Amino acid sequence: MANLGGQDLMRAMEQRMRQRLASSIDDLSEETGLGRTKIYAEIKAGNLRAVKCGGRTLILHEDRQRWLSKLKRMGAADAEAP
Repeated sequence: MANLGGQDLMRAMEQRMRQRLASSIDDLSEETGLGRTKIYAEIKAGNLRAVKCGGRTLILHEDRQRWLSKLKRMGAADAEAP
């Protein structure tokens, strides 16, 4: 997936969600730009819910959206001064 801005990324993710009910770890990594290690750390910490189907770890789209909505938003007030 191309490098998209925040709103474009969310639209692309929502469009893809309509096609599938869950994403693999690799899919989520590609869609968010986060590494597999970070995604697994979020699962282990209980921040991101995952399900298993055979040997595959899947993230249901409703769980992904819940997780994304809980992430801290960054803005000018959140930036650290140099």
